Amino acid sequence: MKLKIIEIPSHKNFRYFWIFFCILFISQLVSAALANYINPDLTNTKLQFDSLWEEFFVVVVIAPVIETVIFQYAFIETLANLKVKAWICIVTSALLFGALHWHNPVYVMVTTVVGFIIAYYYMALRKQKGLNGIMLLIAIYALFNALAFILKNFSKLL
Repeated sequence: MKLKIIEIPSHKNFRYFWIFFCILFISQLVSAALANYINPDLTNTKLQFDSLWEEFFVVVVIAPVIETVIFQYAFIETLANLKVKAWICIVTSALLFGALHWHNPVYVMVTTVVGFIIAYYYMALRKQKGLNGIMLLIAIYALFNALAFILKNFSKLL
């Protein structure tokens, strides 16, 4: 199996950031709509926070940094250094990402899709070297999680 990985040149980072964000958003919207149609509880997590500020800090600031460092940088770079094929790196990273978001089987499937998109995005940015790709991944995670945070906590106000 051969998966074509695009290489994103740094002068096109802004454009591709928004392309990947839209792909994430649409995939999440479709999967959440399907899951909600089946059972609204399927997209809920069991995470509890003492305040909205704590939830925001963990979900929008801490989680994107930790998840990027673990699932994309450390995991994919380790496999790539072992000469594992790119598609195996992406699929393995996505499966691990999904599995570690265990709340129920549907939530795992939804987060595995997110993990696949983010892992592919990382591989597309990988040739840029340095912190540029890492910062873009953290930013896309943070923006994606911020949108989910707003929809979860403030959708009744809209």
